[in-house]
Amino acid sequence: MITAHAQRTTADAFLHTLHHTTHQPTKTLLTHLCHLYLLNQITPHTGDLLAHNHLTPHHIHTLPTTTHHTHTTLAPHMQTLTHAFNHPTNTNPQP
Repeated sequence: MITAHAQRTTADAFLHTLHHTTHQPTKTLLTHLCHLYLLNQITPHTGDLLAHNHLTPHHIHTLPTTTHHTHTTLAPHMQTLTHAFNHPTNTNPQP
């Protein structure tokens, strides 16, 4: 339940941010990032989603291609995303 709540809260935060973002290049990048997050969340549950008619076999067959396309779209923007999330750039931590 905690995991589901955290995933839903994260998705809601993405959607809220997207709704309030007016700078189109930022909005486009955040949209792709949101898609990647959501794709990663549904992937482990495709069997249940198919069984309950929330996904079709076509959706499941195209999921890897869609995920790959989203990765490819985001790849050129990794530095921008790293800076936006204030991720440390030092990959060699000090002992």
